[in-house]
Amino acid sequence: MEKYIYLFLIALCVFLEQTSIICLPLFLFLVGIICAIAAIRVFIFRKYNLFLLFYKGSSENGSVEIIVQFASMLVYLFALSFIAIGSWLYLH
Repeated sequence: MEKYIYLFLIALCVFLEQTSIICLPLFLFLVGIICAIAAIRVFIFRKYNLFLLFYKGSSENGSVEIIVQFASMLVYLFALSFIAIGSWLYLH
């Protein structure tokens, strides 16, 4: 359920940006915050179902968990760059 809320928030941000209700810097900033929250929840609280479409509950091998942890760190780095670029564009 939680991943659908994050997807809805990102879709809402895209809709608001496409209809020119919010500007591009604010869009980048909001999407960065939403992605950072999702990545932190995966990395710290081990909520792997946020990144996996089909989650089995318990996996025997640790490779799935390592891949999801790596993906969450990449999403977190992209989120930080979105926040930085959005802030920089908003201030200039």
